[in-house]
Amino acid sequence: MSESALNVERDQRSDFELREIFVAAYALVEPYQDTDGAWLSFAHESLAQEALLDKFPSLGGMRLFGVLGTISAVRASGRRPSD
Repeated sequence: MSESALNVERDQRSDFELREIFVAAYALVEPYQDTDGAWLSFAHESLAQEALLDKFPSLGGMRLFGVLGTISAVRASGRRPSD
């Protein structure tokens, strides 16, 4: 793993605002990542990005993609974030 990737991961873990909104962000994005409801087998990532930015305007740039990546990883593990 590159040094810049390690720095992004450290930044995400210490971003308390992000930690506070993660459960709500997960719930907001979950329907867009549901493959059963996907159109032509594609998840609606762009709609998920817009929904996150509408609800959490402070997310932008790498923070937005970091949240989406973490949500995807949690979904892939079969777990759900706790409330």
